[in-house]
Amino acid sequence: MIAITVSTNYHDLLRVTVPANLKFFKRWIFITDINDIKTIEFLAQYNVIVLYWDFKNNGRVFDKGGAIAHAQNFAYKHYPDDWYLLLDSDICLSEEFSTVDGLMTSLDQNAIYGALNRHDYQKYSDYKARQNYFDYPWGNQLQGYFQLYKKKEFYVPSSDASKCDIQFLENFPARFTIDGFICSHLGRQGNWQGRVAGADFIFDETD
Repeated sequence: MIAITVSTNYHDLLRVTVPANLKFFKRWIFITDINDIKTIEFLAQYNVIVLYWDFKNNGRVFDKGGAIAHAQNFAYKHYPDDWYLLLDSDICLSEEFSTVDGLMTSLDQNAIYGALNRHDYQKYSDYKARQNYFDYPWGNQLQGYFQLYKKKEFYVPSSDASKCDIQFLENFPARFTIDGFICSHLGRQGNWQGRVAGADFIFDETD
């Protein structure tokens, strides 16, 4: 499985999500801004691939769609036979996600899959204790925080991050959700126009 993640100004959350998720992937491709030094320096500690994108090209606010398409082109060229997972920077996959790899041979290669279960946390202490979360009710919409697929389709350039994930679904008439694991979402905001680090999740204790 090849993971693809857009990550600008998420360096604070990556210190939680990268160690939690890295073990699940054959390769993990990140796309960031070349000026996001804190993200670049953090990711340099790990065996991941880092690509760069101009998110404000042609007057756009936050071209998440173009960034993902750039990474998809790289992934399809270098890893043509794999499944691909579009995963947001603020998502931690539970340990049960390890079982999904064994399901790959039974999945529809022309379909796209979302994660049925998502818990949203506002504070780090609550995430560690797995308490006081918002039980996200829209997992069946297959939004861009988790999209698993194999058919080589592309995102399109976008003015911001608000609709490009839903537009991508139009390439897949067959859409399903996968149960049995949880996406823990660190924060409760959408950050459709990019993120300000520290604005949406409280680190109220250390490890």
